[in-house]
Amino acid sequence: YKFNSVIVVLLSGVFYFIAYLFRFSMAVKIGNPILGKLWEELMLFGTSQFAFVIGVLFLKHEVVSKLRKLRMKAWLKSVLGIAFVLAAFVFHCFVPSLIVAPITAIVSLTCFWVCPKCKWLNRVLGFFGEHSTNAWLVHMFFYLVLFKNLVFAAKYPALILLFMLALCIATSYIVKLPYNCIVKRLGK
Repeated sequence: YKFNSVIVVLLSGVFYFIAYLFRFSMAVKIGNPILGKLWEELMLFGTSQFAFVIGVLFLKHEVVSKLRKLRMKAWLKSVLGIAFVLAAFVFHCFVPSLIVAPITAIVSLTCFWVCPKCKWLNRVLGFFGEHSTNAWLVHMFFYLVLFKNLVFAAKYPALILLFMLALCIATSYIVKLPYNCIVKRLGK
């Protein structure tokens, strides 16, 4: 809270840009494996911290709350939100580099949080939100670690995604079984 937010964004952005260049454009090979690993981790941190810093500043300045309180018709908020997301998408199409990913993500997520949503969409999002952490933690097992070819048996990208999602949600239910049993016993 003590630091000027503009300076924090600028310093974080410069660190992100430099780390991005060294991580993706000007790869540095370090002979010592320990120093090489430290360098790799520093570059990974540098390319990850910018979005985190922006999130902290959004919380500090209550950006989403302030945008939600704007006096504006719900349909206009939705139209503007969709327009901003489409603009971010088009921008990312012209600048396909990963370097702009935090910017497009921030715009998209902010619009998503601010735009009003209908009840059924809130229920669907609530369902997926309930399983999101478990799905995020296990999804790599289904395509990269344990079951490398399982999800790709669906062949088509949309079907692969749906199959992966179904596997992750099913796994989330299994992971939650012990937790739900404990909560039920504690509730009695």
